[in-house]
Amino acid sequence: LVMCWWGGTYWGLNVARYGPLAGAHWSAARAIAGVVFMAAGFVGLVLADGVGKLGPWPSYWLLLLTYGGMAVFDTALHSQRFIPPWLLKWKLAVSGIIVASLLLGVVKGTYLERNAQQLILEATA
Repeated sequence: LVMCWWGGTYWGLNVARYGPLAGAHWSAARAIAGVVFMAAGFVGLVLADGVGKLGPWPSYWLLLLTYGGMAVFDTALHSQRFIPPWLLKWKLAVSGIIVASLLLGVVKGTYLERNAQQLILEATA
C-alpha cells in the first residue's frame, strides 16, 4: 500500500505542477512512473497471498526491486528539480526503513522455511 501511496505522490506533484515548465518530458515520466509504482504495489499485494507453491517471496523481491528503482528515479527527479528536497528526504528515509524490514522478513522467513521441521519437533517435545 505504501508503494501505491508513493506512486500517487507523483500524480500529486503533476497536479500541483511542481517543477520547471520547460521539462515536460520529466513531468510525463513522473506521471508514467506513478502508474508503474501504483501497479507494482497492487501486484505486490496480490503476490503476498502466494502464487502456487512460491509463497509470499515474489512479493518481497518485487517490492525490494521497486523501492530501489524508486530511489534511483527520485534522485534523478531531484537533480532536475522535479521533486522537493523535503519530500525526497522523507521518501528515502521511510523507504529505507521499509526495505530493511523487507530484507529482515526474507532472512527470517527463509530461515524458518529451512528449519521448520526441526523447530516443530522441538516445540512438541
